[in-house]
Amino acid sequence: MKQIELLIPAIALYALAGLFWILYKSDKARIEKRSFSLDLSLEDLPQNSNKELYELRSEIKKLKDSIRILPKEPKEKESKSEFLTREFEELFSHIRGKLKDENTLMAIKSLMQFLESKGNVPSIASFQGDREAKYFRKIKAGATTTYDLLAKVSLREHTLNVVKEILFLLEKEYGNHSYVLLPQALFAAFGHDLGKLPEFRTGAYATSDHPEISAIAIRKWLNKSSLSEEEKENVIKAIKLHHSKPDEKLGQLLKKADEKAREHETLKYGIFASPLLELEKDGTLPVEIIVRLLEEIWEFINVKKHFKGKALYHAFTRNNIIFYDPDIASKALKDMGFNNLPEDDKEIKLLIDKSFRKHNLVWEKVKEGYYCIPVDIGNKTLYLGALNLTKVADFLGRLASELPQTPKLE
Repeated sequence: MKQIELLIPAIALYALAGLFWILYKSDKARIEKRSFSLDLSLEDLPQNSNKELYELRSEIKKLKDSIRILPKEPKEKESKSEFLTREFEELFSHIRGKLKDENTLMAIKSLMQFLESKGNVPSIASFQGDREAKYFRKIKAGATTTYDLLAKVSLREHTLNVVKEILFLLEKEYGNHSYVLLPQALFAAFGHDLGKLPEFRTGAYATSDHPEISAIAIRKWLNKSSLSEEEKENVIKAIKLHHSKPDEKLGQLLKKADEKAREHETLKYGIFASPLLELEKDGTLPVEIIVRLLEEIWEFINVKKHFKGKALYHAFTRNNIIFYDPDIASKALKDMGFNNLPEDDKEIKLLIDKSFRKHNLVWEKVKEGYYCIPVDIGNKTLYLGALNLTKVADFLGRLASELPQTPKLE
C-alpha cells in the first residue's frame, strides 16, 4: 500500500516534468524562430530559472541594448531654388544676413531675379552716342580693343562683379557701420546698368546714355523698398553719375566699384599692350583704322551732346554731307594707344584727311591739303570736316536712314 502511495506522487511528478519539458520545447522553438526580430519582448519568454533560457534572455537583452533605433524622419519637401544660378543664390543668402528690413530685402531679390533672367546680353554699351561705347572703343588692348574684350562679359556677370566690389569697398571703409549705406549701395550696384537692357531702350530713350535710362528704370524697385525719399534720390543720382564725376560718397563708391570690376574683366579676357601704328605703303591709315574712326564720327551724327553746360552737335548732316568736328577723329586715333603717332595734332588730322580722301569719302568742295572748311551756322562760323554721307554709309555698310533726324541748327 505504501508503495502505491509513493508511486502516485512519482507518476504525478514525472507527468509534471513531462509537461514542463513540452512547454520548454514549444517556447524554445518559438524563441528561435523570432530571435532576429527586434520587436521581441522579454515578457514573451518563460519566467523560470532554467539556465539555457536565462542565457538566451540575456543575449537578446544585450542585442536590444546595443542597437539604437532612430525614428524615421519625415522627408523634407524639396525647396525650389529662388534663383537660376548658384552664384546669385549664394550672393542673396549673404545679403539676407545683412539686410534687416523685409521690404527692402524683397525689392533687392526681385531686382536680382530680373537681372539674372534678362542679363545674358553684352555688358558693354553699343548704342549710338553712349559715352561708355565711345570710350572703350578707343582703348587698344593687344590685337583688339577693350570694347571687343568687354563684349564677352555678360551684363549678368558684370553686375555681380560690381556688387562684390562695392560690398568690399563698404566693408573696407566703414567696417561694422557699413550697414547704414548698404541698402543704397546694393540698389545702385544692381541697377547701374539697367539701361543697357533692350526693353528699356525704346522710344525717346533709344539713343540716350545708359546711366540716364538706368536711373529711370531703377525707380520700379526703389518704390518697393523702405528707403526714404532722400535715400532713393541718392541712389538715382549715383547711377546717373557713375561715368562722370560724382560728388557724393555713394556715387564715388559706385564709380570705383564699376572701374575695379572692369579692370578685373579686362585682365580676365585679355592683356593690355601698347601697339605700333603700321601705315600703308602710301602713308595712309589701314582700312580697319579708318572704319573705327568713321564709326566714332557716326556715333555723334545728329546727337546732341552737353559740353561745359551747353548743348552741342559735334557732327550733323545737311544736304547729304556729314559735317563734324575734326577733333573727334584725331582724339579717337590718339586714344587707340599707338605710341608712334605724330606729336603735332595738325599732322594727325592731315593724316586722317589723306586716308579719307584715298577712299573718296571727303566732300569734293574741301580743298586738297585742308582737313576742314568754314561753315556758317547762324551768326557763327565753324571750321568743320566734311564727308559724303552716302559714301560713308556704303563704306561702313550702314544706312543713312539709321541716323537720327537732322536737327535745326541756329
